[in-house]
Amino acid sequence: MEAGAADGVDTVNFLKKFPFHKVYALEPVIEQFALLHSTFGENPRVHLSNLALADREGIAKIFVGRDGNEGVSGMGSSSLLRPTGHLDYFKNITFSEEQSVETISLQQFAKQNGITSIDLLWLDLQGLEYRVIEASAEFVSNSVSVLHTESSRVNLYEGGKTQRQLHSLLVSLGFKIVLNRIGVISGNALYVNQRLKI
Repeated sequence: MEAGAADGVDTVNFLKKFPFHKVYALEPVIEQFALLHSTFGENPRVHLSNLALADREGIAKIFVGRDGNEGVSGMGSSSLLRPTGHLDYFKNITFSEEQSVETISLQQFAKQNGITSIDLLWLDLQGLEYRVIEASAEFVSNSVSVLHTESSRVNLYEGGKTQRQLHSLLVSLGFKIVLNRIGVISGNALYVNQRLKI
């Protein structure tokens, strides 16, 4: 399951590396979802949803990132949280546009789609990772085998949690970090659920 599928680059890799798996890809930004649909719309192994993974169901606004180029460039920085430090560290990205998006929790999405286990949960939520995991903590702890998440050492979005806080939450849920690619500002980390057999 991939939340924040953006332009589908990672989706392509998932399909290649896991040829017997289905990919559930969520992307809230309209332009990026349209690109995903044009690329994977006919692929039976890809389940596309124009949704934002969040800590609750409802309607929210997303701050859309752009870097001045045409197309979806820069939209990977879009977030449900208002940009703060992001404006200082990544000055080429601006957030002058907002879109209304439908939100859903991880646990509710899984319930609606009959998902009882997730082999790999890929979270690229621009600061909302902690809230998403916390809101569906029991499901994550009992049903997610491997979790790949983006996180930052500094606050890039209003109300976002730091890498240290996110790490503590995941450890409390039974996860162990096995790959750390978090740089001075931000990056990604891979966690394995020690409570589940892989």
